[in-house]
Amino acid sequence: MALMNGLLHEIIEHGWVDREYIDAHTVGFDELRNRVAEFPPQRAAEICGVDADDIRCAARLLGTAERLLSTVLQGFYQSHQATAAAVQVNNIHLVRGMLGKPGCGILQMNGQPTAENTRECGADGDLPGFRNWSNDEHVADLARVWNIEPQQIPHYAPPTHAMQMFRYAEEGTLRMLWVTATNPAVSLPELSRIRDILAQTRLFLVVEDIFMTETAELADVVLPAAAWARKQERSPMPTAPCTSPKRPSSHQGSRVATWTFFSTMRGAWTFATRTAGR
Repeated sequence: MALMNGLLHEIIEHGWVDREYIDAHTVGFDELRNRVAEFPPQRAAEICGVDADDIRCAARLLGTAERLLSTVLQGFYQSHQATAAAVQVNNIHLVRGMLGKPGCGILQMNGQPTAENTRECGADGDLPGFRNWSNDEHVADLARVWNIEPQQIPHYAPPTHAMQMFRYAEEGTLRMLWVTATNPAVSLPELSRIRDILAQTRLFLVVEDIFMTETAELADVVLPAAAWARKQERSPMPTAPCTSPKRPSSHQGSRVATWTFFSTMRGAWTFATRTAGR
């Protein structure tokens, strides 16, 4: 965030802005200018560790370029004040008038196929195929495809988002959490609180990952996930197409694909449920 403020400070200070575009298409420029005035290169350097001269050089490149295309990915999204930092990328384009022109634009990207997978498989509030849980026709159509009754598809209330899940875990009403391919001990807001929740003895934490992440270090069980080179699967990409690459490595070792974990556990859970019901 400090780096972005320093870059904007230099761009505005040197007049590398498109006043006509700003006046016609933006609001709040004076507020932005006053805010970044507090971050000259030297102060930004002290905060973020990037040399002040490098900040000046980068600002000159951004401020004098004839075209500007930016991509924003996980380096921003998993940083402190991630949303604000990503917005400052937008602001660089806005003050320079570098939108809606050939060779200019911003790509605020998902960063990983799993982000697309959750959208298409219903894990973030939409049902598979981008169907909406609050649309009865969508629910009925999905029930027809799955050959089940619509009532069997949970759609009676808004889906439970991640922070609400952690709130339930904090209260003790959620007693097991399975974390796949993400690192909430680093990436979620209120990190101190999130880490305390993950460390609770009453919460049974399963982490499936290819690395021993900060979240995995708090887990009761760590499952060795297979990376893309060790499994065969279809993956939607940030730009939307669905790919099905051939597995380049035949060495599986002890690592297992996510689908294998889930299908195996489904059988175990079904058996446990039936046994408990007898």
